[in-house]
Amino acid sequence: MALKRVWQPTMTRSLWVSLAGAMMLPIALGAPKADSILQRISEKGNQVVMDEFAMRVHSSWDEVVEGVKSGTDDWLRIYEKLAPVADGSFGEELDWAMTDFAFPRQPLSVFNSWQKLHPKVTAREMCTFEFLVSVPPGGIKIYLDSLDSSLGKISERSAADFKQICLKGVAEARIRFARCRAFLQDPSDDGSLGCPD
Repeated sequence: MALKRVWQPTMTRSLWVSLAGAMMLPIALGAPKADSILQRISEKGNQVVMDEFAMRVHSSWDEVVEGVKSGTDDWLRIYEKLAPVADGSFGEELDWAMTDFAFPRQPLSVFNSWQKLHPKVTAREMCTFEFLVSVPPGGIKIYLDSLDSSLGKISERSAADFKQICLKGVAEARIRFARCRAFLQDPSDDGSLGCPD
């Protein structure tokens, strides 16, 4: 079940641009680039930039969420700057992008970034999969396969413990969810995992 923002814009892009221009807010049409967002955060502060995203046409915010999903270094830094000041659904979307999309692509980088904001979270907690809030697109198996592949690419000695803990978590999740409908596909319409009792 994807998280949705409660507030939806009812104004057209041109009206938003006109209003933003009148309020002297800089509007960049098109997809925001990570380096330009980082520069704006450096110049204006993370709260001001987050407020600008909250007042803008949602396509810009959606592009930020898409960037965070990639798990690349610049987008992880943006996550670290915006997540502490992102209220409500904005914060939920950033966390969802990190756990459901970026983590299986870049597990070690995402874990390190996540720990900066949540220092008490351990590798064991990060690599214990419950899928209580949502099932990743395509099902649990695709998520675990992607994570397993990414973990296999980690070669740093300093990350050996993290890698082993996560590989164990992946193996345990495969066993726990193997009989669930959501293991091979998206969950049922009611959002359940479709696990037999």
